[in-house]
Amino acid sequence: MLWKYPGPMECYLVECLKVDKYATFSYGTNRYSVPDYLVGRMVEIKVYANQLKAYYNNLPVCCQERQYGMFQWQIDLEHYLRTLAYKPGALHGSVALQQAPVEIKRLYEQFFRSNARGFIDILQYCQNKNVPHQKLVKTIHELNRLCPNDVSTDKVLALLGNQSSENVPVAPSERKDEIEACSREQLMEITLMANNPN
Repeated sequence: MLWKYPGPMECYLVECLKVDKYATFSYGTNRYSVPDYLVGRMVEIKVYANQLKAYYNNLPVCCQERQYGMFQWQIDLEHYLRTLAYKPGALHGSVALQQAPVEIKRLYEQFFRSNARGFIDILQYCQNKNVPHQKLVKTIHELNRLCPNDVSTDKVLALLGNQSSENVPVAPSERKDEIEACSREQLMEITLMANNPN
């Protein structure tokens, strides 16, 4: 009699590959990005039919969709935020931005095209606090509704930092106007403080 296997059965190959100076590893003829702190290190890659999972020191670092074309680059913008923080001007023409999710590219183009450093700061905050892209998009559009033409990095970070978890009950409708009025007042105070640093 055979005992039932305690977990899901997985079918994959394992490769140990070196991360190059572009923070990518090469599998087949294609390149896949990993977080930029792994440059020069060896990573273990689990090769599945539809994805590649990268591990460093037995800890998962990322998962990339497997490409079957020739000489393709699979780049994740979040893997390069640390490097881009030192060279924010490189963001605009980067492959990482070109391959970023559509909603992130739209936010950059609409609100932060002239402030790449601020946009990178926001993305780093979201990465560190596990803020999903949908929440970031919603927050920035709400800020734009409250303060048209005055969407700044500080305001976005303040709103993201003041938002509690998704499980908090929604305020009653009669308090909605009061809350919105307070939010507008706070945003106006932040704007005045930013415009008058003394």
